Amino acid sequence: MTLKVEKLIATWLKSFKSVCTVRNYQADLNQFAKWLKNKNILSAREQDIRNYLLDLEERELSKRTRNRRLATIKSLYNWLWENHHLKDNPAERIRLERLSENEKKVDPLDERVAVNLLSITKTDTMTGKRIYAILDLFVGAGLRREELVGLDLKDIYIPQTRVATITIRKGKGDKLRVIPLAGPQKDSLAAWLEVRSDYAAKIKTEAVFLTRLGTRPTGESIRQLVKTKLKQLGIDEKGIAVHSLRHLFASAYNAANQNDLVGLQAITGHANLSSLGIYTHPTLKRTQENLEKMVINKNR
Repeated sequence: MTLKVEKLIATWLKSFKSVCTVRNYQADLNQFAKWLKNKNILSAREQDIRNYLLDLEERELSKRTRNRRLATIKSLYNWLWENHHLKDNPAERIRLERLSENEKKVDPLDERVAVNLLSITKTDTMTGKRIYAILDLFVGAGLRREELVGLDLKDIYIPQTRVATITIRKGKGDKLRVIPLAGPQKDSLAAWLEVRSDYAAKIKTEAVFLTRLGTRPTGESIRQLVKTKLKQLGIDEKGIAVHSLRHLFASAYNAANQNDLVGLQAITGHANLSSLGIYTHPTLKRTQENLEKMVINKNR
């Protein structure tokens, strides 16, 4: 890669906080750059990307791997185009491959879908801030679609120093629960609330999120919003839906917190701990470490 390309990629990667995400993206782009040989990423055209994907298929890499690498490439080119480093986006028309029913399941430990959704959402407009906050509450707080739609201003608590929270009053089974917000979700929600009063000419509701008419959005409008954002990544709505983002959140939370099912239950509002088993994905290494901690295995 040329020095210019390396600097642009480094700038793009700075927008991601996860070391793992940065490392994986860099690896994917290094593979693509190596395949391009005499061309650099800035001069690659749509057919180059298609030929690269065809080469991956001929090398018998799985659809999931091919889709993952394409998602990385699309995310980079979206950023390059939106920031005026390219006149057109060579990856725009390329779609991820359709998967079988078994293949459609999103890898619960792969947070790239969440990262990509946020990375392609610009926040320099009121609409952008609204969309970003909505997506962030799905992937970073695990809200259900109807819970997000039902949020009112009285349900939001964002203090300067204490823990920010969301109160869910219209959850499944009408059960009330309080969810703490991590820093990124607190910031994105606060950014939206700062401009909320200017989003519509006449506000007719206390809903946190508004339509341009000043009304509460419908569940269907939120579904369409997510569908549109997913399509920007080349992901068909049948491959991943709004509720899939909640599953992604739950699995990611478990992976980061040693399968803390009690904490996850408090956040997601599941009635039974047993129903959370689908989000646990222990690795051999972690399981071995847990076995080593047993009294019978210590000092032997």
